[in-house]
Amino acid sequence: MSTAVRASWSGPKLTTNLRATIINFHVGPEPPVDLDNMSKPIFDEMQADVYGDDRQIRQARLVHLEIGAPVAIANASKLLVTAIRTGGPFVYVRVEDPESPYPLPG
Repeated sequence: MSTAVRASWSGPKLTTNLRATIINFHVGPEPPVDLDNMSKPIFDEMQADVYGDDRQIRQARLVHLEIGAPVAIANASKLLVTAIRTGGPFVYVRVEDPESPYPLPG
């Protein structure tokens, strides 16, 4: 298990369907990696200890966000707000219950 996962996950493996949010806060106008190339290793790494199979991820929100870009912060975790305030690059990952019913786009 990676150090980052080990530092933030101590619970038992999740066994239900899940929704993942991954936000890559990067420096400069161009993200350093494609969204799919960013998410796959993260999902695989978490599979070792957070959940049993990455097929449990039924919904995913993948975002590149340039550091310094305007953001709206509502109900953000203390961890996320602290990381944003540091001003350096980081990747935020959250796993939670999926939206149900799923809101189809308009």
